[in-house]
Amino acid sequence: MYGGEFRPMMRTALLLLLFAGAAFAHGGVYRPPPRGNPFDPTPTPGRPGGGPTTAGAPKSQAAPTRWETWWGYNRERYLRIRERLQQRTVRSGTDAPNPTGELFDREGLRQTILTPLMIEALGHEEEEIRTAAAVALGKFRAKAAIKPLKKRFTDDRIRQVREAALVGLLLMRDASLRDWFRGVVESPKETRRVRGMAVMALGFLGDSAYLESILKGKVKIDMRADLREIHSTAALALGFTQSPFSGSTLHKVTKQYEPSDAARAFAPVSLARLDYLPAVPTLLGLVKDRRADAGVRYGAAIAAGTLIPQADVETIELLGKKAQKDHDRTLRGFLAISLGRIGGDEAAKHLVAGLKYAQPSERGFFYIALGLTRSEEAGSLLLDEFKKIKNNSDRGACAIGIGLSGYRKAAPTLRKRVQEKVNMDFTPHCMLALGLLDDRESIPVIQELLKEYKDPALRSEGAVALALLRRTAAIPELIELLRTSKSLRSRGAIVQALGLVGTDKAVDPLLEIYKDTKRPEVERAMALAALGRIGDPDAIPLLATMTFDLNYYVGSEAVNELATIL
Repeated sequence: MYGGEFRPMMRTALLLLLFAGAAFAHGGVYRPPPRGNPFDPTPTPGRPGGGPTTAGAPKSQAAPTRWETWWGYNRERYLRIRERLQQRTVRSGTDAPNPTGELFDREGLRQTILTPLMIEALGHEEEEIRTAAAVALGKFRAKAAIKPLKKRFTDDRIRQVREAALVGLLLMRDASLRDWFRGVVESPKETRRVRGMAVMALGFLGDSAYLESILKGKVKIDMRADLREIHSTAALALGFTQSPFSGSTLHKVTKQYEPSDAARAFAPVSLARLDYLPAVPTLLGLVKDRRADAGVRYGAAIAAGTLIPQADVETIELLGKKAQKDHDRTLRGFLAISLGRIGGDEAAKHLVAGLKYAQPSERGFFYIALGLTRSEEAGSLLLDEFKKIKNNSDRGACAIGIGLSGYRKAAPTLRKRVQEKVNMDFTPHCMLALGLLDDRESIPVIQELLKEYKDPALRSEGAVALALLRRTAAIPELIELLRTSKSLRSRGAIVQALGLVGTDKAVDPLLEIYKDTKRPEVERAMALAALGRIGDPDAIPLLATMTFDLNYYVGSEAVNELATIL
């Protein structure tokens, strides 16, 4: 991955806790690269050696990935865990429905307990704990943490802690840090990953003028080895500035070969974020051009899902035909997802037709895309497919598609399949689908599986499904599972689930874990990370929004590092 330089911030935690689903790193909730990750050292057609690196996007079609890769980057958008928890839930101590407000005093919890705790932990002797505290403080956006985070970045002798401090400052989104981040970008002492992260921070701060100056070559960058990383992150960061005037710059980057192919591959996604409609003909031309750079075509295909309206039948037909028969399987998968996001009967028709051409590595994308259309016909078709599928990966994708479609008539079939046979490649996705369908009858089924099976991936997804179904009533069950779990991996899965779906009721058990010095430092750090997620005021974590529609074939150290932090 990334040549010889890449080393995860939390290498100890990764070695202990790497499993399908969430794991811990960087002091956040870590999302490991799913199986079939594009950066695996798998030979790419037309190229010697492995997949893309920081040198840029792939020149020819990339080795196709499994649907789990796309789902891992985009699932937060569709699960909307905190939003679902608030629906049909009452504030503690009252009988009144609470459809939009907080379930508890999150701000008071941050101010009185969590922020002082994290500032103290920032000086802990263990690097894992300092790292977790740094990221959590960024989520809390506490101004009191800016000075100690800057000091950690400047003085800490451990690289992973320094980078975590930078991430914490990025998450602050404090306008007073703009010039400081600019200094990091231009500093010859910093690594390209650190400088790329600083560029992304400026995007979240809305510093469009500076980012455009980078792409136009007007910012003095001393080391040419860093230019591709800085240019690519600048192209992606511009999409988060919400500047209506940056579209023309990104459009020019998309059409030309400078500053880099990596920047060109990120630019279409940013054009979509800015809703820059004048770029649509250029993007469609890239989708049609088999000779164009593969990474740029992927970016164009992803952007189409945002920029093309349901009423544009002619363009939808073009995308549908390319999704069926283009020579590049990866492009076909991205186009399928875009058709699903466009939605409507016309897009669904082309997705159904595409299933006839889809190879095993692609079918999962089409199943999920059909679910995204949310049509009654799509739900019925997916249920029929589900009953016939033999491959467990495809079955999992079809289950997720059913969950996304909202087709509740499929719930009994999903529930029965989970009861009949537990398969770790399929059952976690099926439980999550039942949660998306709000199938309350599956609650005892999921409860029994969580008690019987210790697999971390199953427990992680099962815990999320249970929270989607039972809301805050699921927290005591998760706490009980935590107390009875023997392995670090299982406890880690439950701790992270508590962070994702927890309320103030989960705080004391997590504090108990952190304060228990007999526990492994990694487990104590995971508890801090979960507390950071509970205290996060954002319904969807900031860095999760960065991964929505991410062109994950672009080789950027900074972006791929940030994408692992939830």
